[in-house]
Amino acid sequence: MRKNHPVQTRLADFNESPLEKPASEGPCPSSTPVKRHPAKLWRKTIRTGEVWGVFDVDDTVLFVQIIDGRIHAHGREAICKYCGSPLDIRGTQVFCSGTCGSFQGNFSYDVNHYLHWNGAKSLTVRKEIASEEGLKLEERDLESINYAPQWSSLYDYEEFDDEENEME
Repeated sequence: MRKNHPVQTRLADFNESPLEKPASEGPCPSSTPVKRHPAKLWRKTIRTGEVWGVFDVDDTVLFVQIIDGRIHAHGREAICKYCGSPLDIRGTQVFCSGTCGSFQGNFSYDVNHYLHWNGAKSLTVRKEIASEEGLKLEERDLESINYAPQWSSLYDYEEFDDEENEME
């Protein structure tokens, strides 16, 4: 025979007020309209009046902001991957300024190096980033590709998002 635990509550222990509406009668959260921002492949990152550069670390190329001589990526200061110390820019290279002093990657104040160092691999994305950030495209990006179609699957997603926005 099963015994009730002394701490266990029963439904009879709760008193429901007759003034309260049952949860099923309230508005369903999924039916409330949600304001969506238009979809874009790339949102502008580089702001004027700030010092920006490009940091190539472990074949990952990032736009970085320089604040007080220190590298900041995604709003946080970049630190050494080995000892956690701040990084030091020496010419075109970045080293740990702490005890290990190890090489961390390449650096450039020229934001056009983002495309030169293959920060984006897709031609469609490269063109979108260049137009949003005002970067100069590489010569290979300007050449027409005679075997490629005049569309990209990424554009299909953009059109799909536009159709969703029209329905709302």
